[in-house]
Amino acid sequence: MPETFPDIEYNQDNVCNYCLKWQKYFDRKNKSIKNDRIRLKSQFEKFIANNRGKGEYDCLLCLSGGKDSTYLLYVLKEKYNLKVLAYTCDTAFMSPVAKRNIQKTIDRLNVEHVWQNPGIDFYKKLYSYWLQRRPSGRSMVRTLCPKCIIITLYTAAKLAMEKRIPFIALGLSPVQTGFLKYKNPNLLFFPPRGLFFLLMLALKWFPEKYFKIPLEESEKEFFNFTWNQAKNMPRFVRPFSALEYNIKKHNETILGKGLISPGDEHPLHTNCLINLLMLNCDFKRLRYSPYAWEYSRSYREGQLDLEEWACLEERLEKEIDAGIFEKKFIDSVVKKLGLTHLF
Repeated sequence: MPETFPDIEYNQDNVCNYCLKWQKYFDRKNKSIKNDRIRLKSQFEKFIANNRGKGEYDCLLCLSGGKDSTYLLYVLKEKYNLKVLAYTCDTAFMSPVAKRNIQKTIDRLNVEHVWQNPGIDFYKKLYSYWLQRRPSGRSMVRTLCPKCIIITLYTAAKLAMEKRIPFIALGLSPVQTGFLKYKNPNLLFFPPRGLFFLLMLALKWFPEKYFKIPLEESEKEFFNFTWNQAKNMPRFVRPFSALEYNIKKHNETILGKGLISPGDEHPLHTNCLINLLMLNCDFKRLRYSPYAWEYSRSYREGQLDLEEWACLEERLEKEIDAGIFEKKFIDSVVKKLGLTHLF
């Protein structure tokens, strides 16, 4: 972990408090991981069996064009024989690589796919507002990304309700547990259906207050749903909490099956263009990567090579300080949003 990371401290052996906390979690996890994996996989497969064949589709999968959701689509379609509807929420700032990956994947797997979003103007207003009003000392990635995730999940839930699809599969990796972190990262059903429905009600009734931007009537209508549809509220499922998660094996599979071309699986190529801008902005202001925690944990759990990760961080630091990090894409985003100041 970088020395600039918030609240980091080192002991006499130069080991940081985050590593010490992780070690306690890892020791505890190793004692129960085998039983947990067996239990969760059994629970997951029983859930699938109980929901198979109830409608036109067995599940809705949020497909981002990244390696995790691509691999998950492959597993659910080819290994579990599910009739999957793939769905993507187009933020109007998706990377060309992500879009290319999506098209290639759905063609290879012969899966139906739909695009949905609240509209390009909505996202322009949302991003412009929050990029210029970021909280001091707080990562922009941690401020804005959750709002986009909420929109994606809301749209997925609404689509699933309309089509009576029983569950939504999320390709969240074990380290993408947000505030759960070490408390309970193995939740199979997350976010909880009841809690998320309350959030949907808040967005249905008060979308402008939540997003803090003025909305057109058509944009408000996008966040509306009927009470009849609400009877079909789906469950959110995180299959990677029950199935093996191995980045190297997953990459070998999706590349070997021709779902993604070599080089197009890297997160820097598939993350949205707004994310590249925020990564650039965060590092300049805070002097650490907003993904340092995730990268660090992935390394500790044997998912990432330390030398490879260190080289990537060093390259990012040099390119960001020199003002050349993904300059073409970042300049296009700034121009499209009409922003005049960021850093």
